[in-house]
Amino acid sequence: LYAGARLTGGRLGLPLVLMALSPAVLLAAMVGQSVLLAAAFAALAMVELQRRPRLAGAFLALAAAIKPQAALLAPIALVAGGAFEALVSAALVEALLVGASILLFGFGRWTEWFASLPAFQALVATTPGLIPGVITPTGAAQMLGLTGLAASVWRAAFGLLGVIVVWRAFARKGAVAPRLAALGAGSLLAAPYAMHYDGVLLVPAAVVMAVESLEER
Repeated sequence: LYAGARLTGGRLGLPLVLMALSPAVLLAAMVGQSVLLAAAFAALAMVELQRRPRLAGAFLALAAAIKPQAALLAPIALVAGGAFEALVSAALVEALLVGASILLFGFGRWTEWFASLPAFQALVATTPGLIPGVITPTGAAQMLGLTGLAASVWRAAFGLLGVIVVWRAFARKGAVAPRLAALGAGSLLAAPYAMHYDGVLLVPAAVVMAVESLEER
């Protein structure tokens, strides 16, 4: 809600109500999903990007650490927008987070996590009812029965589309909400896995753009 208020320029009425009551936000809250926090950091990063790029980079690093899908294409966005100070800040903060996790839990946790990913994908693919909830092109490919080369080409095409969406949005100066929408949508297009509650990544920008459209003469 704080990030939403920052994104709306301090307007606390209809925009925040719509954000709080959107289906994706309610679903994420019901299951205790960390995407709420990741989406907030991503929104704050876009708000601060022009004025305080180092802080924006730190926010993007936190969003990616909590939920990688939230900022998967953030490096593309920062390069396209020429925000190299934010890019360096994000890299440093991410490196510090990784280093801290290794000091606290050991390097073995990272190797275990990477090794577990294929089994996790297989679990999602074979558990009844889960695939329809996957909102990425990978999930759509599985629902369509695409395998092998066809599935790889499908995923690559949508990943490239995500990169184009993000690049176009950040290569030109524009409002904060459309940029946030492009980052969220592009990252979801490129992500191998995201569930319906990860639609929270699109909610703040969608609400702001909708309300601004309603307020136009």
